[in-house]
Amino acid sequence: MDPIFIIGIVFLVMASSIGAYVVYHKEVVMKPLILGERAEIADASCDEIKKKHELGQYWALSNYRLAAAKISACFPEK
Repeated sequence: MDPIFIIGIVFLVMASSIGAYVVYHKEVVMKPLILGERAEIADASCDEIKKKHELGQYWALSNYRLAAAKISACFPEK
């Protein structure tokens, strides 16, 4: 076998393992954080959400949008 084919196979194996790790990390680490934060936003008061929203520290854009919608409902002047 030519060395270029061996290098190609090694590259494909490494790329697929990196991709598998990214999917694993998203499902095992990030998904529980996002769901926990969504529950916190649903249970929090308007002032608590406003403080967190000013810092802009969210695990997901969907949680940011959910908090922004809740803030606009609580404080319609902004």
